[in-house]
Amino acid sequence: MIKVRVSKEDFEEATSKSIIYGFYNGISGNHVRCELAKEIEYNCNKNDDKNTSYKMFSNCTLKFAVNIHDLHNNQWKAKLDGEMVKIYF
Repeated sequence: MIKVRVSKEDFEEATSKSIIYGFYNGISGNHVRCELAKEIEYNCNKNDDKNTSYKMFSNCTLKFAVNIHDLHNNQWKAKLDGEMVKIYF
């Protein structure tokens, strides 16, 4: 499972078949484009922050960029397909 921190706006707009942008594992500088596939029910776990909102998606494509310039120019350092993605803000 890949965790991606997103803005509140991207979180609210995130649905099946949408595209959002965020930070891989919440770390600034690890830019990621998420092509979300199917939204699935998210079951909270004991390590979740109660002040954070979460959504889960299956079979997603992620494209990673080194910086915001590369992200905007579609210059990817890596790509993953078929991933489970947990987004949060």
